[in-house]
Amino acid sequence: MKRVGIFAGSFDPVHHGHIAFALAAAKVAELDRVVFIPEPKPRTKNDVTDLIHRLKMLELATKKYENMSVLKLDHDQFSVARTLPFLIEQYPKTQLYLLIGSDVMAYLPSWPYAKKLLENMQIITAQRGSYKIQNPGLAKHIIHTNFNNISSSKIRKQVEKNHLTPEISEYSNLNKLY
Repeated sequence: MKRVGIFAGSFDPVHHGHIAFALAAAKVAELDRVVFIPEPKPRTKNDVTDLIHRLKMLELATKKYENMSVLKLDHDQFSVARTLPFLIEQYPKTQLYLLIGSDVMAYLPSWPYAKKLLENMQIITAQRGSYKIQNPGLAKHIIHTNFNNISSSKIRKQVEKNHLTPEISEYSNLNKLY
């Protein structure tokens, strides 16, 4: 059975921390592929960069990795009710893994249809900043990288631009994104 990691988020912008987490998750969980899914309209974020740019940056960031790809949702936000059936259809006969940060993991049990998610996907969580990993029993794997404190919001505020890959930095500058 194939094993596919699903990494959803705003990726505004994608940075070294995202890639490091995906690479570590692929290694630790022996994933055949990690699929990045940028949310067209993230629930908790306003003024996100246009989806076209975020998709392009993800394509640039993942193109050198054979086991990474980008998938565009046919709906606005990642949700168990809508996204899980879409993923099961896209990846039949596949063990799905959800890659999430420790900041998101804290809220996972309260998600609508969380039980259904946990029945159909295994969880891989990454330590993010100072967020303590809540509900560690839900995670199949816990990942620590050297990029735990990077955040897209700091990059957008020009604080951590050095955490962008050269391709993303060039694309961002060319398109005057951050």
